Amino acid sequence: MSVHTLPLPTNLPHFEFSVDLDDEVFVLEMRWNERDSSWYLTIKDSLDTILIAGRKVLVNLPLTSRFRRLGMPKGELIAIDTTGEDLDPGESDLGSRRVQLVYFDAASLPAEFVV
Repeated sequence: MSVHTLPLPTNLPHFEFSVDLDDEVFVLEMRWNERDSSWYLTIKDSLDTILIAGRKVLVNLPLTSRFRRLGMPKGELIAIDTTGEDLDPGESDLGSRRVQLVYFDAASLPAEFVV
């Protein structure tokens, strides 16, 4: 069982990085949309094939569970508002102390996030 807080820069409106999730490498792309003041997530596999494109990041909602299929991470990515106020991340909030992107491996997934 493990839970990982993913290290994210808080000063870039668009970035991507590789991350190991359950012993598989994925590329996560994060993009700030100025028009609707929201972050969007794209997940690619290690061959740069898009698995999910443009998923809006909302706090305390599973980001990948509705997309369970071969090649996807086995666990779940969830943006957590650490203040408990359940406010979605602003441009400089994602990756800050207020809103963290957390990966729960399949064995650690809280019951409320199992779909």
